[in-house]
Amino acid sequence: MMFDSYIKAQSVFSSAVKALRRNKIRSLLTSIGIIIGVSSVIIMTGLANSARNAVKQKIISYGANAMSIGWSLRPLTDRNYSDIKELSPFIQYASPYCDLDDKKVRRDRLVDQIKLVGVNNDFFYMRDWHMMFGRYFDDQEISGSQNVAIIGVSVQRTFFGGYNSVGNIIFINDTPYQIIGILDETGTNLSGKDIDKIIMIPYTTAFTRFIGKREMSGIHLSTYEESMVSPVTASVTQYLRT
Repeated sequence: MMFDSYIKAQSVFSSAVKALRRNKIRSLLTSIGIIIGVSSVIIMTGLANSARNAVKQKIISYGANAMSIGWSLRPLTDRNYSDIKELSPFIQYASPYCDLDDKKVRRDRLVDQIKLVGVNNDFFYMRDWHMMFGRYFDDQEISGSQNVAIIGVSVQRTFFGGYNSVGNIIFINDTPYQIIGILDETGTNLSGKDIDKIIMIPYTTAFTRFIGKREMSGIHLSTYEESMVSPVTASVTQYLRT
């Protein structure tokens, strides 16, 4: 019985080998098709995993526990900022956000349009945005609405190349600002926009030099834990409704 089975198996194998030899080209093409198919699945799986990781990193770069507050009825004020940051003990960081759009930035004969934003130091902390060179704003620079700037690495490369620009002067709308810090490179956002092509000034300087009143585009908050985001959101929503 076992001998007969062995003979049958050997016969089937021999027939298969003969068939493959008779159809070498077809067999080769079939094998190539199988290899390409398996490789494609592996590659696509790898790409999908890479894409998921990239999205996760972009979200984390904004701040895993962060939120942005805007008010469609009217601009948020300095008073709103003071109230909101004291609403909940769950709030770890809070920063005004003054979106000043693109401004003309100049150094010697080099000129470019750069996004300008007014913030405080909590904006950097909640994003875990560290310094490559220099430092963050000090209390006197914020309280005194001083003309100081923290720049992204793309701005550094545009105007200074590989040279450390801390202590140098750039002109924003023809007004001189001293560079006090250069941020670590972040890269691009999900739409491909260069996040590092940006200049940060104290939000108080934005009030004084650009807005003309103590109003802001929004307020950025972050909590100690991700689970605290929902109760803080509820508290802020209730505050804005009253």
